[in-house]
Amino acid sequence: MRQSAMQQQAFRLDRAPREHAVADAERFRLDLYYRLSGVVLRIPALRHRREDIPELLQHFVHGFCRRNGMPVPRISGDVIRYLANRDWPGNVRQLRQRVEEALVFCDMEELRVQDFERNAAGEAEIPPAPAPVRTGRLDELAYHAVLRAVAETGGNKKKAAEKLGIARSHLYKILARGG
Repeated sequence: MRQSAMQQQAFRLDRAPREHAVADAERFRLDLYYRLSGVVLRIPALRHRREDIPELLQHFVHGFCRRNGMPVPRISGDVIRYLANRDWPGNVRQLRQRVEEALVFCDMEELRVQDFERNAAGEAEIPPAPAPVRTGRLDELAYHAVLRAVAETGGNKKKAAEKLGIARSHLYKILARGG
């Protein structure tokens, strides 16, 4: 007798970038490619949509409290201003992590700015920019300019390279050579 029990199977579906799919059009069904390609969403960085922070804050607080069986605290009005004045280079993931850390330190009656500042010392700090070098060899000048640009962009080497007007690979070469 045949059993008709459902079994779960794990599988992984990888799709090649569009260039590969088009290049291999004879081997790849284009109708399948277009079904798999889906919709591309372009979402601006959190620093460009600070008006979303209050709603995200509510969402993260409620989710954390629900997952951990905790009461939902009131949120001080200063918290939203405090969070809106930050850069959030890690975008929504960083915001979520900071909210959850603050909830750990919160007294569960009210979420305050102090709950966020309590662990702020543990955050990675941007190293101070080196003093400007006016004289020296060209490679030293380039190295210090790259260090300064990396510090000014919060460690983002892609943005630092763009700011300096050089290729990112060249920026890495300058850093590897040192001063």
